Amino acid sequence: MRYAKLTSFSRSGLMTIAAMGLCCVMAARAAAQSAEDRLLQVLASDASVADKCNACRELQTAGSEKSIPALAALLTDPAVSHTARIALQTMSSPAVDAALRDAVGKTSGLTRSGVIDSLGERRDVEAVAILAAALADDEPHVRAAAATALGKIGTPAAAEALVAAHAKARDDDRIVCGQGLARCAKRLNAAGKRDEAAAIYAQLSQPTEAQVVRMAAWRGRLRAAGAEAAQAVARALADDDPLVRQAAAGQLQNLSVAALREVAAGMSALPAEGQTATLAAIRVRQDKSLASVVLRAAGADDPAVRIAAIRALGIVGDATALPLLIESSAKGDAAGRAARQSLETICDPQVDEQIAQRLRAEKDPSRRAVWIGLVEARRPAGAVGWLLKEATNDHPEVRGRAMAALANLAGPKDVAAMASAVLHADRGAERDNAEKAVMLVCQRIPDAEGQAAPVIGVFKESAPADQAALLPLLGRIGGPQAKEEVEAALSSSDAARYEAGVRAICNWPDASVAGELLELSEKAESATHRLWALRAFIRVIALPNAMPDAQKLVLLKQAMQRAERDEERNLVLQRVSAVRTVEALRFLLPYLDQPSLVQTAGKSITELGRHTELREANRSEFIPALEKVIATNQDHATLEQARRYLQAAQTPASP
Repeated sequence: MRYAKLTSFSRSGLMTIAAMGLCCVMAARAAAQSAEDRLLQVLASDASVADKCNACRELQTAGSEKSIPALAALLTDPAVSHTARIALQTMSSPAVDAALRDAVGKTSGLTRSGVIDSLGERRDVEAVAILAAALADDEPHVRAAAATALGKIGTPAAAEALVAAHAKARDDDRIVCGQGLARCAKRLNAAGKRDEAAAIYAQLSQPTEAQVVRMAAWRGRLRAAGAEAAQAVARALADDDPLVRQAAAGQLQNLSVAALREVAAGMSALPAEGQTATLAAIRVRQDKSLASVVLRAAGADDPAVRIAAIRALGIVGDATALPLLIESSAKGDAAGRAARQSLETICDPQVDEQIAQRLRAEKDPSRRAVWIGLVEARRPAGAVGWLLKEATNDHPEVRGRAMAALANLAGPKDVAAMASAVLHADRGAERDNAEKAVMLVCQRIPDAEGQAAPVIGVFKESAPADQAALLPLLGRIGGPQAKEEVEAALSSSDAARYEAGVRAICNWPDASVAGELLELSEKAESATHRLWALRAFIRVIALPNAMPDAQKLVLLKQAMQRAERDEERNLVLQRVSAVRTVEALRFLLPYLDQPSLVQTAGKSITELGRHTELREANRSEFIPALEKVIATNQDHATLEQARRYLQAAQTPASP
């Protein structure tokens, strides 16, 4: 009984659900029908052209066969014809084709061209006779549209009409007929009518045809070669006609794997141009089975072939290519550059070990630096260990290149070893660059306050002289731990350690030491140290930080008062551009009257003028300031920007 009741309930429930679904479908259909009816009412009314065009666009999705008569009636209206026929193109009914065919005889000019184009898009075989007649139309664009449409239809009858027109046509008409025939041949070939297609391609390949037509014909001819594609492309690559060779080169990448391998097998018999094209195709197709063929080509006498092969080895080569690539990479010519690039990309587990062996065995510093560059590019396992050894090499070029690579490859766990390597760098540019490399790796330590910790560890275990050498590095990293060591050095009576402390605080990465720098710029005993501190003070003030702009400007004014040389004064003026206030503009203005400072002041004023909100709020001050910059500045880029911002300031903003 329970089962019977459940069955009865289930059936009644299913019937209810089915009824509800039917209602939803009927409601959706009613809504769609009503939407279509409303759109058709717009088309039948005196609505504007824009409204009718919008209705046509909506009928592309909302329209049914019921809409065809209304849309067909608009095909002869030049203002609406385009959107009407595009809507019709989406409908599958044969009535659309009939309407379009009928409209050809009732239209002219661009409207007729559009209708003809739609017939071509729909590939209406019944329109061939109408389109053939249109090939003799008075309007060139109508004739061109007819030739294109017949090519899209691509039947033997369409081809016959185009052949007849092509035989009589001249100039542009001959070109469009030829292009239509090429399209037609492609359709015929796809339909299995290969002989008809081949005859058309052969006709269009003649030297008497326009270049664009010949190229299309040769491309089609090579595509249609079927089982003989490899032989056809190989012959074309060796042809005396450059256009034929170009068409064949383009077809190489479209060949089947087997056909490309067949062409590659006989590549040595091709002219140099054909060999380079084949090698380029092998590189693009990444066919590693052709590695031996490419390796042989890399020993060719022709430079272009040799370079193309070396480039291809970077993609399809393996360890067997290494001796040639390594030997070639030592040269400073194009082949050498290509070999180095291929060594960076070639994929084989043995490559990295062989590069490491060459790196260890290389005696020439410049060549050793090149191997380091390859290690950096390839990033093999163990690369950091190799580079850390090279960072303590006897030659500065090798050390510098290794530290530069470590800046990209090393991690926090390598910082201590890198810091020790800094001690091997010569003072000056090499030491500065080594410190920057360590700083970059330290910045990858998530804990900002602990970024200096690995270097502090090395520092604590170092002799006093090495500690002094490491202090500038600690200054570049910054943080509370580094600050303690730097402050201790600044309190030291040891001249070398004190100077290292000055260098360290002048390297500081933020404005937290601005007060110390300002004090040093005034009280340091050495004029050199005072100058270092002043320049560092100017630098850090303008760095992005939470300091208010007004305070930044006050400090920069203090720096200007301390400055004794134009070099530092110009540095101050340059940094003022980071203070986006009208007070900064007012500070800069007087320096436009000082010949040694006018160029920097003008550039900073222009930079301030770049900020629309600041410029618009203070237009009355920016306009004369920018005018004066234009009158006094000699830098082309600054003048161009100043003129642009002046014009913007003189143009009232829209309400």
